[in-house]
Amino acid sequence: MVEAPPARVLLLEALTLTTCPAEAETMIGSWVLRSSKSNVMRANTITVFGDDALDETAFSQRLIACKNWYASHAKEIRYRISSHASAIAVDRALAAHGYHQYDATLVMQIVELPSVNLTAFTTTWKPVAIDVGTATQWRMTTRGEAAEVAAREASAAREYGCDTVLSDTQKWLERIVESNGTRLARHTHACAIFDAQQNLIASGVARTCDVHVGLFNIYTAPSHRGQGCGKAITQALLAWAQQQGATTAFLQVEAHNAEAVRLYARFGFSAVYRYHYRRPG
Repeated sequence: MVEAPPARVLLLEALTLTTCPAEAETMIGSWVLRSSKSNVMRANTITVFGDDALDETAFSQRLIACKNWYASHAKEIRYRISSHASAIAVDRALAAHGYHQYDATLVMQIVELPSVNLTAFTTTWKPVAIDVGTATQWRMTTRGEAAEVAAREASAAREYGCDTVLSDTQKWLERIVESNGTRLARHTHACAIFDAQQNLIASGVARTCDVHVGLFNIYTAPSHRGQGCGKAITQALLAWAQQQGATTAFLQVEAHNAEAVRLYARFGFSAVYRYHYRRPG
């Protein structure tokens, strides 16, 4: 794996959070705390953007403040730690405080999306765009969310990037995005594959921010895995992104999912960094 430059890692981390709304969020130093009724992990974790040069006393005090914030939201505390240099010290300190590591994840990217010939990826599956109503069912199926939560989150996804009132945390994240020369022009698109009985068997979502596109929540029902559904969804999302003028693409995939990693590599994705989670032992 060829590590991306630190500025690119921070950009992708910021884009990942700005493309996933959270109901409650705050910052303690350069740590972003987020909580949501959704069970999407990146909307319910602490993402570490820097170590803030904390000594042991200050670090312990910050851990207590983070625990208290999540306790006030009735949530389990989790940290999301990427491999960029400014987070490594925090990762070591969390380990020393008894926080256990789990769910290693690769971040993969395509640097030159317009050069990818998507017509080379033939498939018999035909993904279709999904509306908010279908997206509600999609979230209930793929994430196990209650109908009320799923409907709200599906609607929020359709309004991605449209809020006029931004939290201070969002403003901070968007300054990272803008400092990399990216305009905050954003669009979202979801697609799915249904069987003859109209059961959802595969789905995914793409969200653009200027020339960048993130692919999220690519899912295939267990009964249809290994049949090319994931390839069809990925192809459809990237084709839409090309039409929107995206020039780079990124996604996250569990590091142990060798089959998915190989699939994305066929499209031209390469691993550029990884992250993992930590929680109390």
